[in-house]
Amino acid sequence: MGLPRTFSWLLAGLGPGRAGKGARRAHLYVRPVLPSAQTHHDVVVVGGRLAGAATAMLLARAGLDVLVVDRGRSAIDVPSTHALMRSAVVQLQRWGLLDDVIAAGTPPVRRTTCTADGQVTTISIRPSYGVDALYAPRRPVLDRIVADAAVRAGAELRRGTAIHAVTRDGAGRVTGVEGRDDHGRGVVHGARWVVGADGMASTIAAAVHAPVDVRGTSATAILYGYWSDMTGDAFEWIYGHDACAGVLPTAGGQACVFVAAPPSQVGGGVVAMHELVALASPAHARRLAAARVPPTCVVAAADPASSAGPGVPAGRS
Repeated sequence: MGLPRTFSWLLAGLGPGRAGKGARRAHLYVRPVLPSAQTHHDVVVVGGRLAGAATAMLLARAGLDVLVVDRGRSAIDVPSTHALMRSAVVQLQRWGLLDDVIAAGTPPVRRTTCTADGQVTTISIRPSYGVDALYAPRRPVLDRIVADAAVRAGAELRRGTAIHAVTRDGAGRVTGVEGRDDHGRGVVHGARWVVGADGMASTIAAAVHAPVDVRGTSATAILYGYWSDMTGDAFEWIYGHDACAGVLPTAGGQACVFVAAPPSQVGGGVVAMHELVALASPAHARRLAAARVPPTCVVAAADPASSAGPGVPAGRS
């Protein structure tokens, strides 16, 4: 019985009809070859997290046909864009999304404290530009809210799609992207404009050979986790000589506790967190020891390089 035409196969390196003598130990490997899917849009945004979703939402609200593709199936926690300052809160309100952040259980933050050399400075958040509090939603919550808003505005969101190249016309102009969806099917999405919002090590920036505008080196690494019994109504920023730490109240009665230090000093795990927080503030470390311990702490380090190319904006989430 022959193989279906839609399957490619490899028989111990032999082509069809050539498995003769010496092929007793050969194994048959069958891999489905699925047809490519092709679409065309005004804009394709590569990367569906915060930066990409917000871009797609605004473009869709302006009436453009927008497709967002993201290789991930769901958002994950990251410390970036966790504590939202006033300008971010104002923007969410203008977009009509602040109520969604509040409805997700994100508590209002009405004070911020800065501790340095044992001196504590407290600043109250005064009503201004229509907002009277700051917020620290976890990134899976915030990303979902903005992505849902993009879809409501008319953008199409496809998750589980990994983009590996851009397409070009005869003159070399970028005309779209190509990759594979989560079923292994090849996809080609044409567009008038392609936006790279696929974060650090951007595939789009590399594909268009975008020049690097700014490059730095990581001065710190961050170790963070989510503690219960550490909640409050203030963002806490603690500056020590050997490490810095902070507390960001978030949803579910939890707070993001983080510490920043030179990468060579930052290890993973709860024990490392306690040791590093003690460097920043012994009093803060005592509070941490009395709180409910999270299952794990995560190390995050950033490469602060960013780039963009002509006709293909590149950004990070």
